[in-house]
Amino acid sequence: MKAVLTGIGAVTPLGATLQDIHAALKTQHVPTLPSPWGFPIAPAPEPNLRGLVGRDKNLRYLTRAGQLTLAAAIQATAHAGLKRPLSHAHLILGLGPHLEPPPPQALWLLSAMPATTTAVTAAVLEIRHEASTILGACAASTQALIMASRSIAEGRAPLVLAGGGDSRVGERAVAAYAAAGVLTSTAMRPFDINRDGFLPAEGAAVFVLEHPAHAAARGAEVLAEVVGTGLAVDGSRLTAPSPEAMAAAVRAALAGAEVNPAELLVLAHGTATPAGDAAEAAMLEAIVGSTFPGAVTALKSWIGHGAAACGAMELAVFFAAQQAGFVPGIQGLCHPCTTLPLLRTPRPWRPRWVLLESFGFGGIAAAILLRLT
Repeated sequence: MKAVLTGIGAVTPLGATLQDIHAALKTQHVPTLPSPWGFPIAPAPEPNLRGLVGRDKNLRYLTRAGQLTLAAAIQATAHAGLKRPLSHAHLILGLGPHLEPPPPQALWLLSAMPATTTAVTAAVLEIRHEASTILGACAASTQALIMASRSIAEGRAPLVLAGGGDSRVGERAVAAYAAAGVLTSTAMRPFDINRDGFLPAEGAAVFVLEHPAHAAARGAEVLAEVVGTGLAVDGSRLTAPSPEAMAAAVRAALAGAEVNPAELLVLAHGTATPAGDAAEAAMLEAIVGSTFPGAVTALKSWIGHGAAACGAMELAVFFAAQQAGFVPGIQGLCHPCTTLPLLRTPRPWRPRWVLLESFGFGGIAAAILLRLT
């Protein structure tokens, strides 16, 4: 792979900037609110789009998820030291379906289309090259990062903005999750014997990826290098977790990389559902070993489940914590369901390698391996 990360933007339940997220992580507090539907939710702060963009009539067509995504994309370009126009850049966003009723306005269909978020983001950032919208369920934003890194490695783009956004704190989303029996009524406990589901959340995270030569030519700070990627699909089951698809994606991401296991951090998908965590733990035990000397954490325990945005959001939270040189532990973990080296408390550590895993409905699996610089 020849793609590097040079910029990050994020709006999550922990805060609207990397600095806010970093400060919230140090308080050891997971921000949740009660909902009218009987389950706690994890909303994100309101983005100040008027302050970021000014008056733009197209903003009226953005859903809540779209607003969060645009704010994160603007942050990412600023963090990377980029200025508009970004006419030579590509844009790849992993997004989810809009489940809540659209507002009563002309052209209301635009609000219901995930691609509208991509189109408005491209217009604001003056991206004129290529733009793609990925609907890969809970693996979508990680898929976007993978496709971006592959585009760069294959020489199709020197610069790509990639990530995703989603919002699952509205009535229809919560009702759908509740009907599926995947929500907790208290708090998330990934990989705990007593886990009983996740917190629905919202948020967005976008990254700037570049070819190393492009980054060097403009003197950009490199945060990490993409070393390996893996994509897979089960091809048969829509809702049951597929250890086979998970394993295929993770093995592909790790293939060919000379990873020192003691320097490896796994950012697990960790939804705190009985079936999902059991399948993921069994898969990891088979690949890295139940007693490998690295560590596993699950950052949904801090921000809830961001659906299509979850992978990118969790990676952004990791980088926010790295500003102070630590890795967040798994909130609520008291009785592990596996012998994997799960982090229960924050660990002062700068891992050399980071493996991000995301798995979605339909047996969709995505994994990306980063080497920190």
